[in-house]
Amino acid sequence: MTLILVDSTTLVLVIITTLMLVEIIIFTLVEYRMTTLVNTVTVGCFVVSRVVMAVTVTSLA
Repeated sequence: MTLILVDSTTLVLVIITTLMLVEIIIFTLVEYRMTTLVNTVTVGCFVVSRVVMAVTVTSLA
């Protein structure tokens, strides 16, 4: 295993891309299962991912 060192910009882009993909998957699942629990979890994940993204960008800026 070779440890690949990436700069902060690349790391942020990877994190943001991953979060966006996760959100797309979650929203797609919600379209098929419209339940109160799923909607609550979806909103929670969306908010958490936005907070994580903001904190990550701020800490690396």
